[in-house]
Amino acid sequence: MPADLPGELVADDWAIVRECLPKGWEEQARKTGAWRRSGRKLEGPDALLRILMIHLAAGYSLKETATRAKQAGLGDLSSAAIHKRLLAAEERL
Repeated sequence: MPADLPGELVADDWAIVRECLPKGWEEQARKTGAWRRSGRKLEGPDALLRILMIHLAAGYSLKETATRAKQAGLGDLSSAAIHKRLLAAEERL
């Protein structure tokens, strides 16, 4: 998520990505354990997937990913927490 892109363009891009995801992916994430409730730090599986995509697709470090996720209002996770979730989601990604 490059810093020079307007927020609405990024949101529009995410809408396009969501259309490509399989139907029922969020429920499947809950059933398989890929998504576990994390209190107020993360809104849901959608926010987690976006954070992981920031790291994987953009190639940011875990620390930079954590900073960008917080700035975007996606969640307040440490780089270690993102790493743990990335490892847990490896098989599903």
